[in-house]
Amino acid sequence: MVVCVVVSALVAPVVAWGALPDGRVYEQVSPALKNGFDAGAPSGTVLYALAAGDGDGVFYASRGAMGEATRGLQEYSVSLRGADGWQTRSAVPPTQVAILNAGGHIPLWPVPSRDLSSFLFSAGDTFVAGNPESPTSLSGALNLGHADGSVEWVTRPQIANPVPAPGSIGTSLFQPVGGTPDLSTVYFWGAPTLLPEDAVRAPSAATAWGLYEYSHGVLGPAGTLPDGSEDPGGVAPASTGNTNREASDNVSAEAFGNQVSRDGSTLWFVSPDPGTGLVAGPARVELYVRRGGHSTLVSHLPGDPTALAPSGVTPVQTLNGLASDTLAHQYAFGAADGSAAIFQSGDALTADAPSDGSVKSYRYDVATNTVQYLPGVAGATVVVASDDARRFLFGDGNHTRIGVWDDGAIKTLATVGASQVAPARVTASGSVFVFSTAAPVPGAGDSGGVVQVYRYDVAQDRTVCVSCPPVGVVASGDATLANQFPAGTTGGELWAPQDVSADGGRVFFSSPDALVSQDGNGQLDVYEWSVAGGVSLISSGRSARPSFVLDSSASGDDVFFATTEGLVVGDRDGSYDVYDARVDGGFAQSDQTAPCAGDACRSGLSGPVVVVSAGSSRFSGAGDQLPPADGPLPSAKLKLGSRRVSGGRLEVSVSIARPGRVSVSGPGLRAVSKSYAKAGSYRLVVGLSVSGKRSLKSRRGLRLSVRVGFFLQSGPASSVKFVLAAKA
Repeated sequence: MVVCVVVSALVAPVVAWGALPDGRVYEQVSPALKNGFDAGAPSGTVLYALAAGDGDGVFYASRGAMGEATRGLQEYSVSLRGADGWQTRSAVPPTQVAILNAGGHIPLWPVPSRDLSSFLFSAGDTFVAGNPESPTSLSGALNLGHADGSVEWVTRPQIANPVPAPGSIGTSLFQPVGGTPDLSTVYFWGAPTLLPEDAVRAPSAATAWGLYEYSHGVLGPAGTLPDGSEDPGGVAPASTGNTNREASDNVSAEAFGNQVSRDGSTLWFVSPDPGTGLVAGPARVELYVRRGGHSTLVSHLPGDPTALAPSGVTPVQTLNGLASDTLAHQYAFGAADGSAAIFQSGDALTADAPSDGSVKSYRYDVATNTVQYLPGVAGATVVVASDDARRFLFGDGNHTRIGVWDDGAIKTLATVGASQVAPARVTASGSVFVFSTAAPVPGAGDSGGVVQVYRYDVAQDRTVCVSCPPVGVVASGDATLANQFPAGTTGGELWAPQDVSADGGRVFFSSPDALVSQDGNGQLDVYEWSVAGGVSLISSGRSARPSFVLDSSASGDDVFFATTEGLVVGDRDGSYDVYDARVDGGFAQSDQTAPCAGDACRSGLSGPVVVVSAGSSRFSGAGDQLPPADGPLPSAKLKLGSRRVSGGRLEVSVSIARPGRVSVSGPGLRAVSKSYAKAGSYRLVVGLSVSGKRSLKSRRGLRLSVRVGFFLQSGPASSVKFVLAAKA
């Protein structure tokens, strides 16, 4: 028997096609009304997506205004989970001037902060006064936008006559290379001269690029040598600093190689810029580490930390399997915690390294400024590593071996045809590695000759193919981890998705094969593999079009995916939507729900129905047009209701002079956005993010930099900032 309900705008039933694993419940994340746009997989193409670690937010491609967004062609959206449902806004703030270059409004290098409150992007449009309009969408400034609508011009020149001038065609393609999780500090690479220190490379700026730090609104050099000078030949980030100057296409998180540590304190770079040797071949470069504002030579000779290695460091080709990245090279792979880096050189940098001119692998320790020789992994590319880089997954330079280096011990996982070894994921300790390859992995299962997803448990020394089809099912195509975007799409993925739970016990992926009996559509579907339960279906298995895994929370309790299948009764537009398969998910049932009868119950679906809240159905978009201005907007009048953080929450009181939307965000907070129908005073309760709670607990105190934004349906936004010191 089919049970149906009639629901209000913010409440919709979730259709359970079968028992979801772990007690999960579907929640519609993207808005029910999307103005005809797709969410999560525009036009059936999966692009960059990223989930907040706690699962209460997700950033994804949208290709149009939806939810609370007011403009079209904004490309990316952010959805945040509240007590009564999901709310959606555009990741790109609205421009404050008329749009002259429609194509330039499409952002390149989409980099959200880990709490999704800020957004680093490059675009040809003018977002900040004084930033000249770029004539092509492939040039323009690097901007940092915030949830309150404010924008910072990150690449604003600090000199009178930068070379080349801002707005020049094809000359201002700045590339992010890393930053802090909250993006309060970001590092980027680019050709134009921005600072007085850049004068030495101005004559060859087109190929000798500069490296910069933008921290708390201040721009400074990041590629200075130990003596404080810049090399006339420029500088480049250690992993993405390669000869390919169009690296914004199809660059996955693996390619960044932790060249900036997870906390933003450590930067690995090479000098001079390898691009200066494009004509005669790769330039001889040395490897440096920048920490605390000072640089140290890494590739030094034994016994002399200031002596340059005669041959410098040797790059290796990245192994992400994308043909467009054949020019991408990795000069070093850093530890996520900034404590070490793996690199290669033809020089004998230690007493036990052979002096035969062969390429050798080394591990540099930041704390001791010492180099360790790593025998057995010469010519290898590190794909992913534990936080301290004492365990790492690698593929060798001849594409014939995949292995794991475990603090001196080497385990070979595959030896034939190992041309693709990524995407790959790892737990913080390196206890579990997850990777993709088309190579046959002995003892792991029958891959069917296509790309499959594997899980290697270090303690058990056991590899399992988590995506291989069961006996009797012939593999029909590649299984994929999250964010494996096809050739020709814009990537620039800085933060890697999870795909594996923090404890290593669950893995999430997409497969075109029916791995369980409920999957009967012959399309790509989303799956979970767990140590306890094996393979389970996450998507419905009935969609007429492919479903794509987007990301998962750190615990694995949230799995975000894009599908055209209406998994809630209110979702019937047939376009792509973003869903969360959430452990113990769902929201309180609305008082307005009532049983239906007769034909009103017929939805064309079968299976039990559970009532939970769907995504926001509100939509205020009007296409890609500037909203009409109606005079100055009064600033949000801020009154602090409490100066303490209690129970992991911040209380903020605001007064607004007109109806509108109020947002509260900042590092260490879970951004909140609320709409109010009339003027008045309101109290907002804002939860601390996972990192904020951790800081409060470990440091017994927390300094919160809070930003409150006020938005009308039309007209400019305003914001107020304040700092609040909280004690545990």
